[in-house]
Parts: sequence; C-alpha cells; structure tokens
Amino acid sequence: MKLKIFQLNMWAGTYFERIKQYLQQNEFDILCFEEVAGIGTKHGNVDSSIDCFEELKNILKNHNGKLAISQYDSSNPKTGYFGNAIFWHKDFALKSEKTIDLFLRRDPFPSTAKSFEEVGRNALSLNLEKNNIAFTIICTHLALAGGTKIEQPFQRKQNKKLISYVKEIKTPFILTGDFNIDASQPSVVELGKYASNLTKEFNVKNTIDPELHRKWERIKPGFPIDFIFVSRQMKVRQFTVLDSHHLSDHFALTTTVEL
Repeated sequence: MKLKIFQLNMWAGTYFERIKQYLQQNEFDILCFEEVAGIGTKHGNVDSSIDCFEELKNILKNHNGKLAISQYDSSNPKTGYFGNAIFWHKDFALKSEKTIDLFLRRDPFPSTAKSFEEVGRNALSLNLEKNNIAFTIICTHLALAGGTKIEQPFQRKQNKKLISYVKEIKTPFILTGDFNIDASQPSVVELGKYASNLTKEFNVKNTIDPELHRKWERIKPGFPIDFIFVSRQMKVRQFTVLDSHHLSDHFALTTTVEL
C-alpha cells in the first residue's frame, strides 16, 4: 500500500488562498497541519481571520479530519484557538485516536505575551487502516524557545513525552511536524533511533521560507525545523520540499511511502 503524505505549518492561514489552490490541484492520502487557528487568534506573528479547520474541511471533501486544540486565545476565547490537524482519505478507517499533551494549558494564552514557553502543545495521533494494513500517523508542533534552534530544557522536557509515546507504538508510523529545533538537537536525534528522519536523509538545509518569514534576516541562511519521520519498514518512494509555492512562512513537505 502506498501513502502520499503532505505536511505544513500553515501559519494560521495567512496565505490560505495559496494553500487552497495547491490542495485543489494535488491529491494526498494523508495531510498534516500545524498552526491551525480559529477566528480571532492573535499573538506573536499570528493574526487569523478564518477558522482554518473548517476551511480545510471545505476543500478536502474526500477526506475526514480531526483537530487537536492545544490552547485557546485570550483575544477571542470563544473562537480563537491553536492546534494540530490531520486529514485522511475516506478510503481509510479510523481505528483509534489519541491526543498527547506535551504542555497542558487550561486558561487562554494572552495575546500580548512576548515569551512562548507556556504555549499549549500537543501531538495528535491516529491509528488508520486500509486493506487490513494498520499504521499510525502523528502530527505535532513542538515548543519554541525565542527563535533559537538549540533545544532548551523546557523543550526537552516536553519533547520527551512525545518520544516516550513513539517508543510504544506497535504499528508502522509516520511522525510529522514543526519541531522548532534543528536536526542536530537531542530530541530529533533520539527520535531517529525509532524511525528514519527524511528531512535529514534527504539532506534538507532549510524549511523556512525566506520570502515570507518575518525574522528571516536574523536566521538566514535558515535551517530545517520541519520533519517527517517514517518507520524503517516503510519504503520511501519520494520526498520533496515545496520551496517554490510559498504557502506559509514554512515550506511544505511531501513524501510517498509504501508499506
């Protein structure tokens, strides 16, 4: 069975019309999104005027979707949210789902905050099946530490929860996300013990869009912080960084694997 996978930090739909056009022209079995935001979500460089999850559902009519909200936003706590989402083609059956809380935040995040250590973080994990073949797909957005690519202690503490979960997965799995650290950092290296890091294996040097990222002058020539990991029993047929589509301040990643 082949799986065609799409991964993107969608920047709260800042360039949603570009995302919409791309998805209408390209077919994927599994799509993973981070920075999925609701109407009125406003902090840092995020200012969302749409409900990203609902808009994605309108485009991906042949897919089912799940959203894992990691926090609500103080600017509009009724509709302002942040989270991760996975969409899967309706040919696949959902067998089970789990949200792994990496940092649980119970109150809305303040829109005026300058530090993002206490942003709610989670990972969404779905167990899917088709033709009696089961696999797990995980989407996550890991903690940010002031724009540095060096993993900080509070990040490591959260990331270890994800690693512990990955270690116990019984099926072949795919892990995608914006990790906010580069491939040399401890948690990325440790995850590489349990699955193939395609971002590293394909020698990706940067996943941040220099045309759209507002802090590009501080971080150029960039570095890879967006990842796809796949179980080693999966055969990788294709891997691409979409560095010319400008869908977000991050580049989208795509891969086709066979299991």
